[in-house]
Amino acid sequence: MAEDDPENATEIITLEKDFGENRNNYKFDSPDSIIQSTYTKIIWIIINIQCVFSIDRIILSMTNKKISCDRFFSLFSPDKFISRDNWISADINERQRAVYSRIRKIISKRTGKMIHVLYSPNKFYYPVFMIRIDDPVQSIIDLLMSIQKILKIRFNLNYIELAFDFSPYSRRLRSFLHKHLYFKYNRGNSFTYGDEDKSFYIGDRSKNSRSLIMYDKNIYDDEVLRLEVRLKRNSIDTFGIQLPLDDIINIDFRRIFDLKYLDEKTLRTIIKSKNQSILRNMIKNRSETWILNESYNPVFQGSVSRIRKKIKTTKYRHVNYDHLFKNIEGVNDLFHEKLDDAVFESDI
Repeated sequence: MAEDDPENATEIITLEKDFGENRNNYKFDSPDSIIQSTYTKIIWIIINIQCVFSIDRIILSMTNKKISCDRFFSLFSPDKFISRDNWISADINERQRAVYSRIRKIISKRTGKMIHVLYSPNKFYYPVFMIRIDDPVQSIIDLLMSIQKILKIRFNLNYIELAFDFSPYSRRLRSFLHKHLYFKYNRGNSFTYGDEDKSFYIGDRSKNSRSLIMYDKNIYDDEVLRLEVRLKRNSIDTFGIQLPLDDIINIDFRRIFDLKYLDEKTLRTIIKSKNQSILRNMIKNRSETWILNESYNPVFQGSVSRIRKKIKTTKYRHVNYDHLFKNIEGVNDLFHEKLDDAVFESDI
């Protein structure tokens, strides 16, 4: 399959014919025409691209002061695990280094998977230890469940990273998501590192209970586009996620993000009704919107996340964003269906 386009025009013609016959299933509530080449190609890419879902990282904690670290570590049999103990090093983030002074790396002899255990907290009110597991496998999860039962404790699931990998890689899809990904109930800012080819963040992992990052990743020499959702304790509790993580596949990601566009008509109405001028000057360049400041200088690119961030710095920050940004109907539904049907590639 070609990276962005069908091998010939037949598929495009077929899609357009299908849209014409089943328009109710492909509604495009957008400022552009119902059938336009940009959305047609995106539809084709979403339909044909492969999506794999996985758990990239989990972080747990244990707060029961009656359980000693030695008792906990004794449950990792030397016959099955290799343990390496050391002082906290620079490869652990600054906040964790401020909380804990020791780290033990426990490696499974069978799978090679590593468990990072941070312990010896600097303050009595910190959790007794934190456990970080990258790419968790079923055997590790089973072991944690067994430990909970033996010690009569329950681990707190503090953080989880859920990843969607799209292949073959499509730059057109990346550009489309970069422009239209809209994170719901997000009080943080969105920003990129460097140009559009770098990682794209929505929200702040250190401040927000949920955040998102999109970036290119190489997996077994194949380049994929990764969309990674990061959930902290509050959001984890909201979705009812807990060990053994069986309910991960039931998360409705429509509650987290959608694909949206800026409804200029509604924005103009709000500006006119409030008799303001900060956002009154607009120019339209294809499907990309640029809002100009009082000096008529473009201040950001037209992704809905950046537009939202900019509006939050103006007198319109109290506007209901749901009125300004509308779902790209059809494309949004199809994208979420792709996520719902993603192959769950994990040993869990």
